[in-house]
Amino acid sequence: NWQDLSPEIKETTARAVFATLSSKSKGNAVTVDECSNLKSNQYISELASIVVDAARTNQSPQDFRASLEEHGVDTRSAAMMAKIYEEHCSELRLVLQHSQISLPQLVDVTWRIDFVIRSKDVDRLQRQLFLVRLHVIQQDGVLGQHTISCTLEQLQDLHSHLKEAVAAAKRAAT
Repeated sequence: NWQDLSPEIKETTARAVFATLSSKSKGNAVTVDECSNLKSNQYISELASIVVDAARTNQSPQDFRASLEEHGVDTRSAAMMAKIYEEHCSELRLVLQHSQISLPQLVDVTWRIDFVIRSKDVDRLQRQLFLVRLHVIQQDGVLGQHTISCTLEQLQDLHSHLKEAVAAAKRAAT
């Protein structure tokens, strides 16, 4: 239980979590290893989860403090951790920004049909080949494109999977 910890251990733990998460666990920062007198790593895990969630959602120090109090942290300790959060929140947000997976954003789709023929005789059509071009904007704002080629059967399979994904998204939204 968080209340069972001494004020010194609470502050040491908080500083260790913030230092570790903001990539400043070297040098003068306190490390998580220095908190080995804790009965369980549960305290560190819970605090790290709350800190990451607060930084990811851009919480103010006041909202962070309220969140800690909702999780059972006493008022004095929550105030101390909110002060440390305020000191480190911009660093934490920067670390989170660089550690997130950033996928390109789809902005357009174009396609065409190419006819693959067996000989120079146009009457002898062997098959259709579909070229689908996905136009995207990369994280850095640069336009890009990804092209796939597929047969009619593969295109129908892709269409079926996309319909399933849309249906799942609609179910999840309700």
